[in-house]
Amino acid sequence: LFLTSMAKGLAEIQQKQEPEIMVVHGESEYTERLIQTGIMRDEATVRAIKDLNHRLIALFADEGVSAVGLNGFQRQCVTLADGALSIDMDYFEKLHSGPILLLSNLVLDQANQTPVPISMDRYLEFLYHKFDPEEVLLFSKYDHISPANDDRSSDTEKAAPEGLDNLSMPVKVTTVKEFRNKID
Repeated sequence: LFLTSMAKGLAEIQQKQEPEIMVVHGESEYTERLIQTGIMRDEATVRAIKDLNHRLIALFADEGVSAVGLNGFQRQCVTLADGALSIDMDYFEKLHSGPILLLSNLVLDQANQTPVPISMDRYLEFLYHKFDPEEVLLFSKYDHISPANDDRSSDTEKAAPEGLDNLSMPVKVTTVKEFRNKID
């Protein structure tokens, strides 16, 4: 429900304007399910991130969202060399500004020419400094929890996701409900 509601909100935004939106994602709970089938953690993480990118593009399309899915390692647009990240800004500038860009945290490790995940906090900080966005939204870590299974207090409703609570850049933690209300 969380992802469907988010996709509907993005569709509403696209109907009203041609925004430059980038949705950044990492792995999901699917990683643990893959590990339980006998796949090693590193391989399961990469596979889960790639799969989530495809699933999100399909979900967005179902809701009428025009989006381009991209893993950072593709076309060597985001690379890691000697511990430093770099980005091909020319490539990103050539992408059409109408569709929403769905970007995973898989980058190309130039040392061994394989995709590797970058921690989300590091990746978001890196992208923030390269793209200089007007606003960065983080969906609350509780936003996807069913109200029946929700034991948080009202003051923690908008807590940043794990590992993203100490970013050095300005962010706004929101909920899908608040996100969709902002559109109206």
